[in-house]
Amino acid sequence: MYSTYLGATGEDLPGGLAVDGGGNAYFSGVTDSTDLPITPDAIQPTFAGGGDGTICFGLPCDAFLMKLSHDASSLLYSTYLGGSGDDWASGRLEVDGSGNVYVPGYTSSTDFPTTPRAFQTTLAGFVDAFITKIDLGNADVGQQVARHGPPTPERDRPWPAEPTPGWPARPRTP
Repeated sequence: MYSTYLGATGEDLPGGLAVDGGGNAYFSGVTDSTDLPITPDAIQPTFAGGGDGTICFGLPCDAFLMKLSHDASSLLYSTYLGGSGDDWASGRLEVDGSGNVYVPGYTSSTDFPTTPRAFQTTLAGFVDAFITKIDLGNADVGQQVARHGPPTPERDRPWPAEPTPGWPARPRTP
């Protein structure tokens, strides 16, 4: 049995959890903390959330991924994940037998990190879903993504004034 805090000085909320065959726990979520504990091999070592907080309860936010040792005594991997808008890792994490972690979520970032030849490299709406695969079995894990695609033009659709209780604000088509 173990229990531990995961976070820093801001708001740090859960999004997903997975456990690998060795008992290591993978945890994703959303944060507005600029001082999360980040490991040296992070894909994104610094907070980039500069959005208006539309999908994060009024606060700029980034997604994050952490990997804890089987007994929660060590932080094995930690990274921010996002662009200059708001990003939230939400949904079920998956870990395969090769050390790949699949992180789902949603973003309002026009510069969310994508890879060459990705299915979609630009934001198509106010908020789009994302899926990120991170190979934690790769010694050069920090070099796996790059930012691609031009900025998406401004949209004219209105955002709801108040989110549905218990849910972040989301775009609605008039």
